[in-house]
Amino acid sequence: IWHSSPTTPGDYLGGSAWANNFQNHLVQFTTGLFIATKYLHSMCPDGPFHVTGLPFDRSVLRPNPVKEPWVIFSHRWAEDKNCGKFLALAKWWAIAYGSELQFVVMTPSPETARVVKTLGLRVFFNRTKEEYYERIGRARFVWADSVLETFGYSILEAVLSGAVPVLNCHPCYTELYPGCVYKDFDDMV
Repeated sequence: IWHSSPTTPGDYLGGSAWANNFQNHLVQFTTGLFIATKYLHSMCPDGPFHVTGLPFDRSVLRPNPVKEPWVIFSHRWAEDKNCGKFLALAKWWAIAYGSELQFVVMTPSPETARVVKTLGLRVFFNRTKEEYYERIGRARFVWADSVLETFGYSILEAVLSGAVPVLNCHPCYTELYPGCVYKDFDDMV
């Protein structure tokens, strides 16, 4: 099941000759290709595509009815996930409202953790996937403002664990989480 394509804007495979050739051969020589979202399908060439979503095992999640006042950043820490906006939001919130909410980075690198801690954010280094699932199960909100997104597995994990999604109006999020997207900063807050 495809969750990305060489025709996805901003994807690291985007525009590479071998990836485009591989995709074109799959389209030409197969009778069925499965793809995660309608948004991703809109970027693919004509072919035998079927939008199916992605498989997910809910039994690994640890939803908790008692929620912490956390806004979590559950994506990998990378430029295309708009980490800087999360940090700016956390800083703005602390100035405007104090510590009513805690902004939590779930997947930091050691160098990112140092920067994040200087802003007073919580940082979790999850030693195991089970520990990660336990923590997202306690989160009240999950936030994302991705530039590049074709499915959003970490968002799905958090939402299915009971976190309320706060998402930018990326076409993928609009498709999968209608009514939970914001247009701009003012709309979000």
